[in-house]
Amino acid sequence: MGFADLSIAELAEDYQLNRESVLLLCEHLGIPHQDAHSLLSLEDAKRIILASKPPTTSQSAD
Repeated sequence: MGFADLSIAELAEDYQLNRESVLLLCEHLGIPHQDAHSLLSLEDAKRIILASKPPTTSQSAD
């Protein structure tokens, strides 16, 4: 598994997320970390980004 060379703190800043909420997401998703300076794998960074986005609603045309 490759690393994104992106820490939890950097991901939070880049995506305008609260650092504490990203740490809580890591706990919830089972992503191993020590602190906000822990580097994330590419897959874990993607999981956090997707989990932090509000769900999209699709509207079908009738």
